[in-house]
Amino acid sequence: MRDKRILEYINSAHVSPLLTSGEEVLYLKDGCVGLGMFEILPFIVCSKVKVQPNSTLLCFTDGVTEVENEADVPLPDSALEEVLTSKEFVNTSDVNDSVMKMLNDYRGKAQFHDDIALISCRFV
Repeated sequence: MRDKRILEYINSAHVSPLLTSGEEVLYLKDGCVGLGMFEILPFIVCSKVKVQPNSTLLCFTDGVTEVENEADVPLPDSALEEVLTSKEFVNTSDVNDSVMKMLNDYRGKAQFHDDIALISCRFV
């Protein structure tokens, strides 16, 4: 559906990816239970979303949302939104570097409690 700029997705019980376009932030929540939890999936919701030019998609593991600072305060839910809407990204390395800088700045000397994986995509 490239010519129509439609992204079709299924979220398999993971942390919701973020799709941003300018100041707009969309959480891609629709999907199903976690893969491997059942022999036959009880339901699957496949959703579609229109992707605007210069949008950014960020997929990430729960290690991102579990980051805490030195006072054991969890990362605010709005932190990723703020990073993704704060500037126009040139490429995916810029997106990932900006997210990792924010996470490292927030945690200070505190350790990460879980692994962190980021996958980003820019739609031109």
